[in-house]
Amino acid sequence: MTTSIDQLFTKQQRIHFDSCCQYFELALSYFGYNVQAQCCIDDKKKVVLYAVNIFYQGQQRQVFTALTLDEFYKKMELVYQLYMYAKDHQTDLDEALDYYLDEYQQFIAVQGEIDDLLNWQDFIDEELGKTNSYSYDMVLSSENRTLH
Repeated sequence: MTTSIDQLFTKQQRIHFDSCCQYFELALSYFGYNVQAQCCIDDKKKVVLYAVNIFYQGQQRQVFTALTLDEFYKKMELVYQLYMYAKDHQTDLDEALDYYLDEYQQFIAVQGEIDDLLNWQDFIDEELGKTNSYSYDMVLSSENRTLH
């Protein structure tokens, strides 16, 4: 049985959720990620988790998880500010985060998730270097594994 998004949210909540999805996708695509924001529901058709799925080099990771729409929206605002800084100063996600951590304490809310994301990306890039004679997607499909 499919649940309509209109059954999950009020009109105002729907606007906030759609904004989160669009801005997360815009901001994180600037840093080279394919992303999909989502909400997870339980069997009672209640939202139990908000998250962003990141796809990078054939792998997937869930980040910026939140239990409430307000928390998810606040994380989106922080990530969007990082994007704007990086775009304006032609820098990467790590440098943008470093700048904002020095200036604004609220960025601690996303620091751990961004650090984990960047470490995960470095690990994948390192693994790609080890399998340079094959395409990474071929290696993944033949080994059927997922990196976490």
